[in-house]
Amino acid sequence: MALVLAASTDSADAQVWRTLSTSRQVRGESQLDVEVEFTSGTLRLFPGVRERLYRVEARYDEEIFESSTSYDPRDSHLEIKVTPRDHDGVDLDLDDDSPQFLDLALTPAIPLSLDLKFGAARSQIELGGLAVHRAVVKTGASSGRIGFDSPNRITCEELEVAVGAAELTVYGLGHARCEQVKLAGGAGDVTLDFTGSWPGGFLTEAEIIMGLGGLRLRIPENVGVQLSMNRLFASFEKQGFEKRGSHWVSENYDDATAILELRVRAFLGDIAVDWVPAR
Repeated sequence: MALVLAASTDSADAQVWRTLSTSRQVRGESQLDVEVEFTSGTLRLFPGVRERLYRVEARYDEEIFESSTSYDPRDSHLEIKVTPRDHDGVDLDLDDDSPQFLDLALTPAIPLSLDLKFGAARSQIELGGLAVHRAVVKTGASSGRIGFDSPNRITCEELEVAVGAAELTVYGLGHARCEQVKLAGGAGDVTLDFTGSWPGGFLTEAEIIMGLGGLRLRIPENVGVQLSMNRLFASFEKQGFEKRGSHWVSENYDDATAILELRVRAFLGDIAVDWVPAR
């Protein structure tokens, strides 16, 4: 493992910027558990090279934040943190001009369990091409994209996303090959995009809870959908669905080979469904 720390001072605002760089080669691991806590700035996660277990690059304001990176080879657990030294009096609002960032590249060669927590941060989390067994993402006042531009290398047991006041897109969920998808949203606009290469005969169960804000569902036309809806003041576009008992089902539900079972609870906002051509 290589670890490099360097510091530089920005005289304009007396900030002291610290740069962190560390990596580790694959050494026979059969799985990797990753825990990330990142408070403010830009978080990027993406596939690395097969032979390198992980590579971390970070830049942060040392006057306000501190970092730690540790790896325990006994249980293949990687922990990365960039968090405030003292929460009192610290302005952690999202700043588009902030040069603070955390980049994390992970090997696509072994199964991954991810636990990602970030606050006032922009996120660019690309999981396509990795072997994601499970992932939990919790974020506060953030904006960004999380998803799969290409197929997951293994079946994903669960993808769980919890968002606060966020503008978030979760994309390529057909590529994710997740048996369960869970989303809990507080306020903001959230898009769940289920496009991608759905395996034949695959079933995904998705549970969505929305408070105040808009929810947009993008669903391929060849995926059969069963939707149960519990809403108070939320509107719902029913185009493409027909009522069957207590559920709504898509017009192709009986003939589809890939099935999406949706359970939606929404309080206040709009629920929109876009039917998109299958790839």
